[in-house]
Amino acid sequence: MKSQFSSIMLSEIASIYSGFAFKSNDLSKDGIPVIKIANIQNKKVQKHCNDFLPENLCNQKFQKYFLNEDDVLIAMTGAGSVGKMGKMRRVDRKYLVNQRVAIVRTNPQIADPEYVYQTLSDDSYEKILYGLGLGAGQPNVSPSEIGSLDIPFPPLPTQHKIAAILSAYDNLIENNTRRIQILEEMAQALYREWFVEFRFPGHEKVKMVESELGMVPEEWEVKKLGELYRTSSGGTPSRKIAEYYGGTINWVKTKELNDNFLFKTEEKITDVGLQKSSAKIFPENTVIMAMYGATIGKLAILSQPAATNQACCAIIKIDDLFQHHYIFSFLLVNREKIFSLGAGAAQQNISQTVIQKMKILKPSDKIMKMFTEFVAPNFEHIKLLQLKNDNLRSTRDMLLPNLISGEVGVDNFNINIGRNR
Repeated sequence: MKSQFSSIMLSEIASIYSGFAFKSNDLSKDGIPVIKIANIQNKKVQKHCNDFLPENLCNQKFQKYFLNEDDVLIAMTGAGSVGKMGKMRRVDRKYLVNQRVAIVRTNPQIADPEYVYQTLSDDSYEKILYGLGLGAGQPNVSPSEIGSLDIPFPPLPTQHKIAAILSAYDNLIENNTRRIQILEEMAQALYREWFVEFRFPGHEKVKMVESELGMVPEEWEVKKLGELYRTSSGGTPSRKIAEYYGGTINWVKTKELNDNFLFKTEEKITDVGLQKSSAKIFPENTVIMAMYGATIGKLAILSQPAATNQACCAIIKIDDLFQHHYIFSFLLVNREKIFSLGAGAAQQNISQTVIQKMKILKPSDKIMKMFTEFVAPNFEHIKLLQLKNDNLRSTRDMLLPNLISGEVGVDNFNINIGRNR
C-alpha cells in the first residue's frame, strides 16, 4: 500500500506468536472457551466456541495464550482461511487461542493497538498473507511471515486520531448489531410462545386436539410446506462465458446466507446470463434457504429482487396471510430437524421435494393476522438497522485506506482520542 507515512515491520511494534497446541483429549464442553479459526469472521472474533479447556487443567503456562482486548487474531492455515483477521471488541471473560491462530499483541508504548487492528483489517493485507501461504499442501503462514508485513507508521498522535475515527464507525455498527439481536430474539420468542408452546392470545378458550404434530389447537391444520408456500431453485450461468457475469442482477450463493436480510451479493449476473441459465429472479421478501453441504438450513430474506444458484431454495408466499415472517421463523426454529433431513455420501443435501413435504402448522386466520401485525414492525426495524450497518461499513471501508495512506489528513481534526472503544 502506497502511503505518505513511513512504514515499519509489524514485528517491530508487536509480539506475534501462535496460540497453544491443545490436545483434543484435554478439551471438553465446559470450562474456558478456546478460539479457533472458525471464530474469525468478518473482521471480528466471534464469542461462540465449541471447545473448552476445563478450569482444573489451566495453569501458568497458558497465561500468554489468554485473549487480551487489544489482540488481533489472524488465521494461519486453511485454503479459505489463511490471512483472515479479526478482533473481539469486548473481552467479557477468559478466552484461550489455539495453535492455528496467530496472536498479534501490539506494544502500546510504540503503536496504537486500535490503529494496528484497523490497518490490518484492510483487505490488501489478507491478500498478501494468502499469497504467502500458498504451497504444495494446505496453505499456511507462520508468525514470522505475519511479522514481516510492512504497515504505514504515522506519528503516535496521528495513529490515535485515525484509530478514533475508524473505531467510531465500528462502535456504531456494534450498537446496531446488538439492537438487531434483541429484535430477532423478540420475534423468535413470540413465534415459540404462540406456535410451539401454544400460548397465543385467547389460548385458554381453545380446545387442543391430536394431530400428526402432536396436540394442536382445534381450529388449526397440519399442512405440507408446499401447500402454503411456493418453492423454486436457481442456477449458475456458465463460468466459461464472461458476458454472463458483471451485470446488475444480484446473484445469491449459499455462503451469503446469514439468517438476515440480504441487500447485495458478492457477484452479479447479466440479463444474458439469466436467460442462458436456469437462474431466475425471485421477488423481494422471498426467503432463501441453503440446500447443500455444511450450510444446510441457513437463511436469508431478499430485500430486493435477486437470482440464486442451484444450491438455494427460494420460498415464496402464495397467500398474503402467510408472509415471510412466519416461514422464516418456522425454518429458523426447525433448523436442526432440517439439517437431519440431509442425505448423501459425499455431502449432505436436501431437495425441494423434501422441503415441500415438511409438516407445518396452518393457524387460524385471526392468529396469523395478529402474528404479522406484531412481528412485521420488528422485521422492518431489523432491515433498517442492517441497511444502516451496510452503509456504515461501506463508508468505513472507503475511508480506511485514505486515512492510513495519509491522503486524508487528521492533524487539524479536534478528535477525542480516549480509549472508549
